[in-house]
Amino acid sequence: MQITVKPQEESSVSVEATVEAAVVDAKLAKVYKDFARKYNFPGFRKGKAPRPVIDNAIGREMVYATATEEVINDAYPQIIESERLYPAGQPDFDEPGKMIEQGSDFTVTFTLPLRPEIELSTYDPVEIELPQEGASDTEVEEQMKALLAHYDQEEPTEEWATETMGFDSLDDMKAQIAEQVSEQKKMMMPRLKENAATLKLIDRVEVEVPEGMAEQKESQLLQDFFTQMQRQGISFDAYLMQRGIDADEFKADVKRQAVDEVKRDMALDAWARHNGIEATDDEVSHEFVMAAGDNAEKLEREWREGGRLYLVREELARSKAMKDVLEKAKVTEVDFAERAKAEEAKEAASSAKKDDSAADAAKAE
Repeated sequence: MQITVKPQEESSVSVEATVEAAVVDAKLAKVYKDFARKYNFPGFRKGKAPRPVIDNAIGREMVYATATEEVINDAYPQIIESERLYPAGQPDFDEPGKMIEQGSDFTVTFTLPLRPEIELSTYDPVEIELPQEGASDTEVEEQMKALLAHYDQEEPTEEWATETMGFDSLDDMKAQIAEQVSEQKKMMMPRLKENAATLKLIDRVEVEVPEGMAEQKESQLLQDFFTQMQRQGISFDAYLMQRGIDADEFKADVKRQAVDEVKRDMALDAWARHNGIEATDDEVSHEFVMAAGDNAEKLEREWREGGRLYLVREELARSKAMKDVLEKAKVTEVDFAERAKAEEAKEAASSAKKDDSAADAAKAE
């Protein structure tokens, strides 16, 4: 098959693909056989009816339309795969009613929207803040305050720590709380780091998200959400009550999430392209091995023939790009609990100062 791809405006390409006559004839022969097996033709055994009989009974145009559709359906994924295209929508065919002819090449032309290739405002390593390792005194103090409030206890005492909470001593309680905080932070750190880096990448996307891509992502998010709700046996109304939001607020949240996720994908695509990061064929095949084991080759072939293999390649490249972002990230460790405590003290001092100023003004009057 001969393929010509030409860039067009607004992140799209025009594609012209010519399917050889031999392929067209083979497909036409297959469709005739399919019809011969599918239908009963008086006077002929199943599968043995000749073409003229099938044409008269079903209509030549029906046969050729079916064969044309199959030729296009076979050609499209081959085009996507061989040209390494990443569709952002469905193809728009220039001649939708055009049909194959026996003994002739068949040329199909269409315009295909692609994911827009953007540039980030900078490709410098992202600078992020993460919680410091271990547990600080302030973090332990905050956990102790929460426990005191739960048990209506004003001060931490040895008696409370040993008799109520079941620790060996107050110091033992603080030490175990510190260990728990440290372990929790350790488990959460990879996700926190990725989330922080993602927010920085999103900030570097200075273009508007295409409406079609946002709508497609929104539809995917809603489908995933309601599938999960169904599995958990939770109604939509119950979910809204749990969150304390209404349907309009939910829709707005989904729209914002959709835009952010599209920006994330665009940013990772740009990072991968800028740094020459790609998914190799071996890496793509490995994904199918991980997913399907002994059936990996069959599943990969199905995805390739269905024109969906680019989705695996795309996500693999993004995953590798994110790994590169995280490896290069400049991380500053921060005691967020201590920062919050300092900010609260600052606000309290500012409020007290305002109260004193108001009191002085009242006295002056």
